[in-house]
Amino acid sequence: YQVEETLRVTLGRLSAVIGILYGGILFVSTEGRVEIVNQAFCRQLGLRESPEELMGLTERELGTRMARAFQQPEKLERNLREAYEQDRPLRSFEVSTTDGRTFLLDFTPITVEGKSKGRLWHLFEITEQKQTEEALRQSERRWATTLASIGDAVIATDTAGRIRFINAV
Repeated sequence: YQVEETLRVTLGRLSAVIGILYGGILFVSTEGRVEIVNQAFCRQLGLRESPEELMGLTERELGTRMARAFQQPEKLERNLREAYEQDRPLRSFEVSTTDGRTFLLDFTPITVEGKSKGRLWHLFEITEQKQTEEALRQSERRWATTLASIGDAVIATDTAGRIRFINAV
């Protein structure tokens, strides 16, 4: 009885941890059924169902619901198929949703003692980082254009006095 109680408590803790994660988590069994999914995954992909409603669905059933969320579902499907066939992870695969958000997707086959136990998906939103990167690129272009159009010499040095930039005059 004590072993069962310890297992129940441990599973309860794991479920609580997965439930509060910022990143979306999905675990699909070797039989192709959804076993674990958190609210973040549902929210990130705009799924109407709750995690509890997704439990037990086949990967194909969930895939149909998920495909609506992605801008290029065929590209994602192709890359996932290759990862499945080669039994390899897919790391930091960038995907965009139809509402303009950007995510990194990790897809990891799970093995225990050399035996496949399922597949783990992890979605992490990077929309803000992508927007910041684009704003930085635009700023760099503006400064480059401005410096290139100045008729006077402009020289930038670091604190040690080394020249780091000089415009072409």
